[in-house]
Amino acid sequence: MLDSVMRDSATYQGILNEGRLEGRLEGVRKLLLRQARKRFKRSNAAAEAVLQAITDMKNLERLGERLMDARSWTDWLNMP
Repeated sequence: MLDSVMRDSATYQGILNEGRLEGRLEGVRKLLLRQARKRFKRSNAAAEAVLQAITDMKNLERLGERLMDARSWTDWLNMP
């Protein structure tokens, strides 16, 4: 019974939703890193750190859309 009440609480649901979002963000970041490493042929630790710091899904989606137009890590992450 207590488990049912806890699962229905706003706090519990908020924690679950935050966890789901973090999981989705991490998945998108991993995919973008794999694609960027393949596109730019080498790794760039500083650029990868910038990507890891992005916590907004819309920003990550925009980066995904711009990846094919970029010529370098810097160009990709600094594009308007």
